[in-house]
Amino acid sequence: MVKRILSEGQLDVNSRDRRARTPVMAAACAGHGGVVNLLINKGSNVSLVDDHDRQGNNILHYTCAGGHVEMVQYVLSLNKVDINSRGHHRWTSVMVAARLGNREMFDLLISKGCDVSNGYGCTNILHAACIGGHLEIVKYVISLDLVDINSRKGFGKTPLMVSALRGDKDVFDFVLSKGGNMSMVTKRGMNILHLVCQKGNLDMVKFILSKDLLEINVRTNEGVTATLIAKRKKNIELYDFLVSNGGQ
Repeated sequence: MVKRILSEGQLDVNSRDRRARTPVMAAACAGHGGVVNLLINKGSNVSLVDDHDRQGNNILHYTCAGGHVEMVQYVLSLNKVDINSRGHHRWTSVMVAARLGNREMFDLLISKGCDVSNGYGCTNILHAACIGGHLEIVKYVISLDLVDINSRKGFGKTPLMVSALRGDKDVFDFVLSKGGNMSMVTKRGMNILHLVCQKGNLDMVKFILSKDLLEINVRTNEGVTATLIAKRKKNIELYDFLVSNGGQ
């Protein structure tokens, strides 16, 4: 069908969909190697990104997002995109692999020279793994000892904070056991408890307080406690729980 459409000569092989993806990006993401080859032979530009107004995802980012390791190998073999190019949110392809929990792809990208240092806003592979919530890749990334376990991403969030905001208790416990610091705060002086109260996750608030490592009435830079955050959010259940446990 792709051959038929191309043979009619009515459409640009590098045309964009509403997400500004080209056909070859879509085919690579889906793992359709034959279609990718055909489109490249017909003039597809594999160096394009999906957003010209700001740094956008390229074919490598889309291929990694699709999770097809053989397709990633093929795209890299083309030598048309920088393996360390940054897409949306300034993420690299190895960050995408970490978020997906795809160990095989992650190892491939590192073996090919993918940079694992901090990215824009200090987001790194450990943050990405915690955002994805896949415990095994979190364990693997930490075992490699490539990034600081208490490193900060945008606005000062640590991997432990990221896992708490996800409500991911298994990842949270593992990061904590490996040296995650519960006392660290963001640029606004918000600790893990403040952040989770802002998110409104009562179950995670209970879990964090059960660790008995944080004082419930610590204040942010603005002088706000976790209890006041719950009150402002009109989260009555969370507010009542915090008050019943000494929150002010």
